[in-house]
Amino acid sequence: MSGRDPHGDNHVKSTDHLAARPFDVIGLGTNALDLVAIIDGYPRPDTKVQFQEFNVRGAGPVATGMAAGGPDGIVRVHLGMKVFYRRIRAG
Repeated sequence: MSGRDPHGDNHVKSTDHLAARPFDVIGLGTNALDLVAIIDGYPRPDTKVQFQEFNVRGAGPVATGMAAGGPDGIVRVHLGMKVFYRRIRAG
């Protein structure tokens, strides 16, 4: 397998050494959640408003980068810090 150089100089480089890996990119970082609430407008002080819509989304700098970075078809693996530390302690 081979691919074009992203710099556009028509240099073809081999990617055969990557064929045995089950993933292309691995991200290590803290997992986080974004809680997103849609409301009618900015509430006045000391008032309550009802949500029009509410969503929970996965987030964090590594998760965002892994989701946004690179072309489709790249296999990405994201290990949260707890999983990473457990694997280090286990040897």
